[in-house]
Amino acid sequence: MLKSMAGVALVHVPYKRQAPAMVDQISGRIETAFNTAITVMPHVRAGKLRALAVSTMERFPPLPALPSVDEAGVKGFDGSSWQGAVMPAGTPPEIVAKLYQELSAMLKAPATRERFLGQGAIAPGITPKQFQQFVRRELDKWGRVARGANVRLD
Repeated sequence: MLKSMAGVALVHVPYKRQAPAMVDQISGRIETAFNTAITVMPHVRAGKLRALAVSTMERFPPLPALPSVDEAGVKGFDGSSWQGAVMPAGTPPEIVAKLYQELSAMLKAPATRERFLGQGAIAPGITPKQFQQFVRRELDKWGRVARGANVRLD
């Protein structure tokens, strides 16, 4: 996505996990990488890596001076990762509502929010309908990226 939106030449180097990518990045074998905040923050603070931007649309609260890629000049870039709770299709609405109520209360708790931030995550706690809409937008966005990059599944 960054390659197409910024119009830059990049070579994708696939890694199975972040740890080997971090070793190669710190050693200078690769020049840049997208990694999770919790993985890079210790290395940034130690001066081993230089953070350029966050891939989310908004700045990351533990690193407030770090701009987003959007703010840094690639307008509309949002390469954030996310997680969500899912249930089988056809789950009764009252069960979905109850799970949402419980998860929402947990995510709003200050201790949970602080713990998530410490792990590099922000949990907005959107409604089930908002989550469905979000997933549809993500599928569309990443589908366009894959088609534009001519990605094929083997």
